[in-house]
Amino acid sequence: MFRRTFMMAAALAAALGTGAVQAQDRLKVGTEANGLPFSFVDPATGQPDGFMVDVIKAIARHEGLAITIEPMEFSALISSLTSGKVDMTSAAMYVTEERKKVIDFSEPVFAYGEGMVVQSDDGTAYTAFTELSGETVGAQLGTMYVAPLQNAGVFREVKVYDTVQNMMQDVAQGRIKAGYADAPIMAHFLAKGQFSNLKLVPSYQPVVPGEIAVAVPQGNADLLAKVNDGIAKIKASGELDDLVQKWNLR
Repeated sequence: MFRRTFMMAAALAAALGTGAVQAQDRLKVGTEANGLPFSFVDPATGQPDGFMVDVIKAIARHEGLAITIEPMEFSALISSLTSGKVDMTSAAMYVTEERKKVIDFSEPVFAYGEGMVVQSDDGTAYTAFTELSGETVGAQLGTMYVAPLQNAGVFREVKVYDTVQNMMQDVAQGRIKAGYADAPIMAHFLAKGQFSNLKLVPSYQPVVPGEIAVAVPQGNADLLAKVNDGIAKIKASGELDDLVQKWNLR
């Protein structure tokens, strides 16, 4: 009787131990809450969705990783990763040398540049942001577009915004002359019928083209290898191309 009870207790302890390990192994993935079509919280379901959300889910599926996706402001992604609040980020974050000083990036997932949005009745064929000398313009906080605008030294003011929507709203209301953000994100809002008095400037030439990728804590070679292996698999299978088409990124 004692032996049977002991064995049952041991089995229960083992099962509980396995559950604890599995719970501990669930990786937290930070993503942007307002970065359509790359990452956002679907208002209908309350769940994270978007291209980079689908990408990290596909990687996790191929690599046998259990993940929980945590939406947040874009400007909080890197600090959340370096402080250990999340284990990875999967969002529209450019790979840059400055960011590589504090985090590690996977192989690139997608490439694009910034876009310029103005009111629809502005008929100027802008090609460079310096053509708005003396004006007030905007960009999203934490993006690579803020510094070039500020360093240009030609604007009355460069306002920074927590979200692309807030920036576009100020352009629509005439509070700023133009806004600069990820071209696919602004194109998505416009295609959905939001900000009907705004347009992307087709003649504008981006000055900050770049590639986006998944990010992991610096030095976590094992996790980075798994992510890169997953990316290689979804590229080879055509799954990544399917996601690009699904989210109308080309």
